[in-house]
Amino acid sequence: MVRKLSPLSSQSTVSTFRTWRFPAELLTCVFALLSSVGLDCRQITEAPEVTTVTDTTSHDFVWKWETLGYGEPLYDAAIVNDTSFWAVGGVSLSDPRGNTAKVNFNLAKCDGNEWSFEAISYSYYGQLVLSGLWSVYCFSERDAWVAGDRPMHWNGTSWKVFDIPASVFNGCVYRMWGTGSTNMYLAGANGSFAHYYGVSWKKIISGTDVPLRDISGSAATGAVWLSGFSYDNTRSVLLKSAGGICQTIWSRQGGSTPPFGDLVSSVWTSSFCPYVTSNQEIYSLPQGGSLKGATALLRVSSFPYHVRGNDDNDIFVVGSKAMIWHYNGAGWKLLFEGLSYHYLYAVAVSRQIVVAVGGDYSAKPVRTLVVTGRRIM
Repeated sequence: MVRKLSPLSSQSTVSTFRTWRFPAELLTCVFALLSSVGLDCRQITEAPEVTTVTDTTSHDFVWKWETLGYGEPLYDAAIVNDTSFWAVGGVSLSDPRGNTAKVNFNLAKCDGNEWSFEAISYSYYGQLVLSGLWSVYCFSERDAWVAGDRPMHWNGTSWKVFDIPASVFNGCVYRMWGTGSTNMYLAGANGSFAHYYGVSWKKIISGTDVPLRDISGSAATGAVWLSGFSYDNTRSVLLKSAGGICQTIWSRQGGSTPPFGDLVSSVWTSSFCPYVTSNQEIYSLPQGGSLKGATALLRVSSFPYHVRGNDDNDIFVVGSKAMIWHYNGAGWKLLFEGLSYHYLYAVAVSRQIVVAVGGDYSAKPVRTLVVTGRRIM
């Protein structure tokens, strides 16, 4: 069952609190001004060039910051086309009919101008349950996936709910990746890892019970990479799967373990190589996964929750304090950082837009947070 609210009225709770154009020559002035009124904002800085790609992309974007409502943060985002994107998590809005009660939603959609919201539910012992959603993955407006309590597929008309036995996937789905809706992979709680090949779900033995919080793959190589860390941050893993067989590339049991240290928070792979975020640095690995070939690309001062990109010359890293880094093929640039209690948990990238989502914890209750960057062409 889906309950929709579309679009937001002029009395909605959405508020755009920053819309900035970021030509490089103005950034230093902007952050100096913010610092003068008490915000701990770092200046835009260039990291040392660590690699050179033949082609480069621009660091220049028009940025828009929005808070959508109250409730949980947003945990994941997916870009549908050049203008629209979806995000999942928890959004609580005032009822547009004027009631004082809040209306809860778990899917937010933006068409580039307006937001609409949906409450996606499933039946559990005869009762409709609002699904807790952690992940979203879109191939088109008529072919998309969301997951959390259960994976669900949208065919343009209705949602199909998959009840996967615990013997195949035990717990919540935290992230998804695939090349199409007949080739989808799930990663999640208790080291759960499963593959859908269009007919049914197949368990892939991960070799760990550490929560798997990220997954990315390459259609060119056929390899699927996974990363995760335990709730107390004492254990962490980086895995590589090929042909349905998982290999542990790196793991931390107790003490800090080279080269990644305490934990691996995210992994994204291009057709050339995987990129890994640890608790303080960004690394690249050779496609085979040899740790001897691990290259430290960038040291960061805030926790990096997520890394995604279009290609090796267009990579974004987001994290705590609203941190946003961009690599354009020639060097890394810090686009933003410094808002305490603002966390960006996920980022999605296309050639036209970048979308980062998370939560604003600076006041209670938590407000959902969306940061959108549109490229200056």
